[in-house]
Amino acid sequence: MTQEARIRNIAIYPIKSCAGIEVDRARLTRSGLVVRRYSDHEFMVVSKNPGFVEANDEKQGGVYNFVTQRDRRSKKDRGQSLSVMALIKPKMGSGTLQLTWDHKDQINVIAEYENGTLPVNVWGDVSEAVDMGDTYADWLSDHLGMDVRLARAAGPFSRQARQDYLQSSNKIR
Repeated sequence: MTQEARIRNIAIYPIKSCAGIEVDRARLTRSGLVVRRYSDHEFMVVSKNPGFVEANDEKQGGVYNFVTQRDRRSKKDRGQSLSVMALIKPKMGSGTLQLTWDHKDQINVIAEYENGTLPVNVWGDVSEAVDMGDTYADWLSDHLGMDVRLARAAGPFSRQARQDYLQSSNKIR
């Protein structure tokens, strides 16, 4: 007898380390879940000041580093001061990704917008990501209390799947 597996809930997280969106259905692609035109972890918040790596204090000469809820704004902060990233609530609109700060102060992210590229470090992999521009950087920086930018894993962005679980040649993007 064969047992059938069922999925009760699916959520995608369009911006890494921010709140998720519960969805009824998603398309599974080689790089993860896609709902409408948005992919899981398609966007990331990166430090505006190149070389910011709170966890290990390395300088990486011009490389932006992605920021997670586990990070701190500065060495003076106690605990995970960026856990407030969970207050960034995404919602899919028609043609845009709507972001709110704790359900207030809405801004619409237009995915096709490009402001050039910037080098980003994601778990030790450095690649070029699409810079989403000053409007989104200012909105995020105001709410998070530090200089950050919104980057999109698109265009030239590419990174290997982590190899410490299973050796493979799978590309995440």
